[in-house]
Amino acid sequence: VCSSDLSWRHLADAARIAGLSWVARPDLQVPHVPVEGEWLDFMDSRSRNLRKIARRRLNRIQKHPEKIRVVRVRSVDEIVNRLPDVYHISSRSWKAHCGTAISDRPEAACFLERLSSVLGARGWVDLWMVYCGEKPIAFEYHLNYEGVASPVRADFDEAYSALSPGAHLEYVILQNLFDDPCRTVREYNTCADGYAYELRWTEDRKSTRLNSSHV
Repeated sequence: VCSSDLSWRHLADAARIAGLSWVARPDLQVPHVPVEGEWLDFMDSRSRNLRKIARRRLNRIQKHPEKIRVVRVRSVDEIVNRLPDVYHISSRSWKAHCGTAISDRPEAACFLERLSSVLGARGWVDLWMVYCGEKPIAFEYHLNYEGVASPVRADFDEAYSALSPGAHLEYVILQNLFDDPCRTVREYNTCADGYAYELRWTEDRKSTRLNSSHV
């Protein structure tokens, strides 16, 4: 939550009313990509190195013997139906080695299912998936609110790391956001703590506050 945003105050008030204890952690400087102008112009504004890496990655994917495709899921029922694919990808990601895969934490799966049902019904959830043939290999789970897309969870199958499916998915998502004629998203919040690979996309950062609460 951006510390300058009204939602920060609303969250704090809601926690107090619900009788939840909560902790505010120090602000992070999170990269945000403004979705403005045309996609090609945006890419021209990025470094030559980023464009070269993106072209090489796309060439690898296009030459792969199995078709690599990206699917955007928006229907609440379809999002819920594809959550097993999300859990499968997470179970084969590097997070499984750390015990933080969704499949290792039943409470995380329950939270995601509840989030999908409640916020998905309001049209606030997008699930982006990468498939190699029929096999799910990467995903980004987005919350969309007031024109800001936030990938609150993303994982990829380590067995396909040579294809960089997570990086490819982010590229395709950004292109789709720029090419959307309705321009329903005006900003892509990377939800990352200033990681170098995210800073290749933007110089803009916003002060963001992390909160945790429990009964």
